[in-house]
Amino acid sequence: MIRIDERDAASRNAQTDLSTADDATYGVPSALGLVAALGSRFPNVDAANLLTTSSSSRFAGAGSTERNGRVSATLAVRIARVLGNGDLFVEGTKVVMVGAEEQHLYISGVVRRVDVAPDNTVLSSKIADAEIEYSGRGDVSDTQRRGWLSRIIAFLWPF
Repeated sequence: MIRIDERDAASRNAQTDLSTADDATYGVPSALGLVAALGSRFPNVDAANLLTTSSSSRFAGAGSTERNGRVSATLAVRIARVLGNGDLFVEGTKVVMVGAEEQHLYISGVVRRVDVAPDNTVLSSKIADAEIEYSGRGDVSDTQRRGWLSRIIAFLWPF
């Protein structure tokens, strides 16, 4: 028997502030007579600053995520195989129906024999390479997930 008491909490904050600026002036040598020729032919053009460039960009972004979860259950498992060092690879699943909602619980991992309590239970925190999955199927689970068209539009929409 595996006693599952898993809690997880995670949060992340990020801030980005980027800024760049670039200015460059390329002079036209007057020795070549180009400045005077351009000035006389185009009197409204400042030939000395004809090849001047300037650019700047700024980006600021921020975001945060927070997630909490908890799974508590007792689940009977079977020994799928005994490893070479005597450890046990265990695996088990449970399906619970509540109304039209179907809940699935799956666990697998490696248990050391010394971690098996006298009442034949093991805490999920003592399982190495643990894989614990808790999912549901039914009306409640379906309404908590966006539809396929909405997911495609969200993926493709650039704004």
